[in-house]
Formats: sequence, structure tokens, C-alpha cells
Amino acid sequence: MALAKRKKKIDLPEEPKKKTIYTNKLSDEQMEKLEGFCAMRDWEPYGVEYARFAFKGNKVNVVGYNSGKLVVQGKEMEEFVINTLEPEVLGEARYGYDEIYHPEWFELHAGMDESGKGDLFGPVITACVVADKPQIDEWVKEGIRDSKKITDTRILKLDKIIRATKGISVETCFCGMRKYNELMGKPRANLILLLAWQHSKSLTAALKK
Repeated sequence: MALAKRKKKIDLPEEPKKKTIYTNKLSDEQMEKLEGFCAMRDWEPYGVEYARFAFKGNKVNVVGYNSGKLVVQGKEMEEFVINTLEPEVLGEARYGYDEIYHPEWFELHAGMDESGKGDLFGPVITACVVADKPQIDEWVKEGIRDSKKITDTRILKLDKIIRATKGISVETCFCGMRKYNELMGKPRANLILLLAWQHSKSLTAALKK
């Protein structure tokens, strides 16, 4: 008795994850135009803390904050941004064109930033990440962008994703409050000089990896 041959399983390539959240900084005029557009569509308004307006549409939520920050979230986010927000409110097509508008983002380079010297002063931290195009492409798919445009929870998730990426280098330099007070108490102490030293230290360590 002949045995039936098992069908060979074909591994299909995974489809890229569909993005469901978009953030941007809008002017007062753009905010007013977008609010009017959502209202004209009879979308359901709802309350959000610190928001100028918030609407629930068809599989998409649109929230405009008093700060000028816009958050669009939902399964139909991309359709709303491409077919409504950009042509009707922003007047330009930029979504998905970062590689054209900012080609330097996708070359091998070191990115550096600091935290802790703003209105809520705390420990001063500098960070440096060295990455090339393949890694950056993956991060863009995960939704990486300006930290001011995403939530703290999302920032923590992206931090784990970045640190787990192969072929990149991540280094930080931390200065706690006790050490900061000690350094700033010295003659001719200067925050700018401290930051320059910290950036130099994190960059040098990252380049050595």
C-alpha cells in the first residue's frame, strides 16, 4: 500500500507590520482646519486630558493636544494620513518619504542626545547609538521617531528593541545629582562643558565597540 506524500510546507515571507500610530506637530491654523474637518464628518468627539480636540472615526482616533501635538491611532491610520491629513490639512506628502527628505538618517552614523537639563532637572544623561541603514530601516518599521512625538511607554519599548539589535553600538554616560552638585560646585563649572565631556565619553565608548 503506497503512502500518501506529505505536502511540503512553504514558508511565506512575513508581511511588514502595519503601522497604527502617527504623530506630528501642527500649527494653530492646521489644528483648526483638522478639527473642523473631523467635526464635518460627524465623528464622535470624546474627552482627552490636555487635548484641544479628540474624535473617534472609522477605525481611527484623532487627538490634537494644546501643545500642538497631533496623534492619529488605529487600523486606518495610514489611509487617514495619506488620503486626508496630508492633502487636506498639511498640503504636502511626507509620510513614508523619510529616506528622500532625510537621506542622512539612513547612512552609517552616530546619533547623540542628552536628557536631564530641561524644566524638570534631574540626573544628566548622554546617549550615543552607532547604526547603519539595515538597522535603521528596522527601527523605522517599529515606529522609531523624535522622542517628543511618542509616549513614554513607547520610548521604553523602543529602547529594548534598539539595545537588542545586532550590529549596533549603544553607550550612555550618567551623572547623578550628587556627582552633578560636586562638579558644579567647582570653580568655572559649566553645564555645557559637562555635557560636552559626557557626549565625548559616550561617543568614544560606542566607537570602540
